Amino acid sequence: ETAYMGNAKLKQLSNGNLLAANYLRIQDFNLPYQRQGYYVLNLDPQSGTPKSEKFFLKNDTLNYSKKFFSDILGITEMPDNKISFLASYGDIDRSYDFRTTREVLNGF
Repeated sequence: ETAYMGNAKLKQLSNGNLLAANYLRIQDFNLPYQRQGYYVLNLDPQSGTPKSEKFFLKNDTLNYSKKFFSDILGITEMPDNKISFLASYGDIDRSYDFRTTREVLNGF
């Protein structure tokens, strides 16, 4: 397997923890698909040790021109301490220069 990561975004949360998030693509050349999605890492600000991590991966059987995951463009901590990420995800073929999706990725 080979992993490709996008540009990481960092945010210091109200509890002091550091949150890093970025696009992730894992390609296994023995399989007819790749896995794409996002990786989130929560770090202790004093020691730098991971407190938690989470992968949000989807199997992609479409080619690159049909499925698209952007880099994470922004991280926001909501008033209830939930985390929101700004990114673009399209799982339906292009219609002109626009992409659409049938699904929202939740769980951040």
